[in-house]
Amino acid sequence: GGTNDDRAYDVVQDKDKGLLIAGNTLSIDGDVSNNHGPNDYADYWLIKVDTNGTLLWNKCYGAYKLSEGANALCKATDGSIWLTGISYRSGGQVYTSFDTSHGDSWTVRTDSMGNFLSSKVLGTTFLDQGKIVLPLAGGVAMVVGEYDGNPTPGSEFTLQLEGKFGDIFFARI
Repeated sequence: GGTNDDRAYDVVQDKDKGLLIAGNTLSIDGDVSNNHGPNDYADYWLIKVDTNGTLLWNKCYGAYKLSEGANALCKATDGSIWLTGISYRSGGQVYTSFDTSHGDSWTVRTDSMGNFLSSKVLGTTFLDQGKIVLPLAGGVAMVVGEYDGNPTPGSEFTLQLEGKFGDIFFARI
């Protein structure tokens, strides 16, 4: 990590026995490269370490001076890496926002070296976040998470059953 807060939330073993670790970082120094949101703003942080724990590479994903945090990751059979979690505003790699004060579910797809390929935002008028991501055949993934608000025009959520206490969602991305 670096001199600010750096956190890990999920880890998977890669085919070479190394580890892929996902979380978030507020650091802009040390082992952290290319953080989009310096100091008070977190980015998704993906790192790859070898079997000895040596850092091989790291990547940050997000928007400049906006916060994002990855909760989960997976590696697909095609080599792509998927991360899911939360983003608080649009900008940079986060193409839209449904609520700027509570956060939306944001899922990122990278190649096998962590290079950004695409992303998807899912959201409502309140707190939404991806909690689990699973690879599916054909270059897609299943994201499972929670949402607390009413569906927003343009959002892919269509119904909230529980009202103020929230519901789970699953989406093929």
